[in-house]
Amino acid sequence: MTDKAVKNPTYINHIQHFFDQEDIDCMNRELEDFDLSTYKGVRKNASRVFSQTLQPGGNMPPQSDRKWSKARSQTFRNWMLNKYPLGVPKAKTPPTKAASTSARVRKDIRDLSKNELRLLKKAFSTIMQRLPNEENSFTSIAEIHGLPNRRYCLHHEGEFQPWHRIYLEKMENALRSVDGCEQVTLPYWDVSGGVPKVLFQKPFDSFVLQKAAHPVEFPAGYTTRRNSRKRIDEGLRIYGMARKIQKALNHPQWEKFNSSLESCHDAGHLNCGETIADANVAAYDPMFWFFHCNWDRVWWRWQHAVGATDVKTFKATTTEDVYWLEPPINDLDPFAPVTSELTIPVDNLHYAPSRDDKAPKFDTTGSGNTRATASFSIKTADTVSVRVKSIHRLNVPGSFFVSLLANGKMIDQEGFFQSTTPAECASCREKSIVNIDFDVRLGAIANKDLSVRVERIVKGGATKRVSLNKIGNPTINVRHLVTAR
Repeated sequence: MTDKAVKNPTYINHIQHFFDQEDIDCMNRELEDFDLSTYKGVRKNASRVFSQTLQPGGNMPPQSDRKWSKARSQTFRNWMLNKYPLGVPKAKTPPTKAASTSARVRKDIRDLSKNELRLLKKAFSTIMQRLPNEENSFTSIAEIHGLPNRRYCLHHEGEFQPWHRIYLEKMENALRSVDGCEQVTLPYWDVSGGVPKVLFQKPFDSFVLQKAAHPVEFPAGYTTRRNSRKRIDEGLRIYGMARKIQKALNHPQWEKFNSSLESCHDAGHLNCGETIADANVAAYDPMFWFFHCNWDRVWWRWQHAVGATDVKTFKATTTEDVYWLEPPINDLDPFAPVTSELTIPVDNLHYAPSRDDKAPKFDTTGSGNTRATASFSIKTADTVSVRVKSIHRLNVPGSFFVSLLANGKMIDQEGFFQSTTPAECASCREKSIVNIDFDVRLGAIANKDLSVRVERIVKGGATKRVSLNKIGNPTINVRHLVTAR
């Protein structure tokens, strides 16, 4: 080997590249039950990895041409001595062209040609008219997400993005089953750029339920309802959607990206109106599909930016357990035999760029704590993390907003998307207590009277105040964010 020892290595930029898939499989068998494709796995077992690979006596990897050089071992040792820094990758630009000719190319709905839009409308109109019990009908696919069937959709957990990626593909396949529409792909609605007029044109403006999703709340004949274009645009602007999506993209670690992006997703649902804000029936609103295609696009962009375009490189971006990628937890019901890890590779998927895209800029800010062994800085212009902690979500019948107020004026707001009967949802019960985080400028809250308000979405798209006593009297945690050096 011709390695050169690195004095200040990081996991992302150096250490992860010491293990190719053959090394990982071999070491995992020899060193027993841990995953060397993840930061957590390598860090937890760093001493064992070092001793097993150190030459001349190390027996891993077993092949002579894979033995570690002195320089590589020194780099690994330096990483251990420096307390296992994770590091920040250099952001990569997503490809402008599809990786293969068979890839599905999804466009911004604003950029469709007249013929592409004509075929899309034809495809949607056709599947909307199919009988509810037909496999490729709009109804049979929409009800997978909510009522009247079992609620399969996964939110606020690791499988959120994988589950919805395969769900979008199922709808896209249904559209392609229409004669003459075999090449149709779902376009995305870039919520950073306002609501296109076309989403308020037929057949995308509404859908009438052909059968009851619920005999009382959503009977046959129920027409989906949403806010006006003006109200949606205003809500997304007040929320700061464009800024918060960009902030999510700036996180190089999967868990932070996924959590931040789902916060944007939840707020988007709540701002769009009554039907799409209710997890029971959200997918019946045609807007849902263009809206969700955008979240998959943002994930796709992030995957390319961090170089996480297959399972191995994806795992390298994680800092927590990725049990949801391992059997049997990785099943994505009801889409068997598709599993969560099968949705990660992106060779057969491509998103055309949006006119509003901005390249991510990965940073290391945003931590509420750092190791005492590291130097750190605190700046007066830095942000402060405010956490509304331990909200008992099962006591809230439906999606809700959490607002942070200073002297009675709202300075930030987050949404939380769920059904009107969360106690009946298995995934909701598994995570029944949740936290809502705000990152706000210190100057916006210093020396001001701060308070929290929770409001749930009710019929007609209005909001109703929720008593904090009813949701477990959540506490407030405030941390000044520090930058480690």
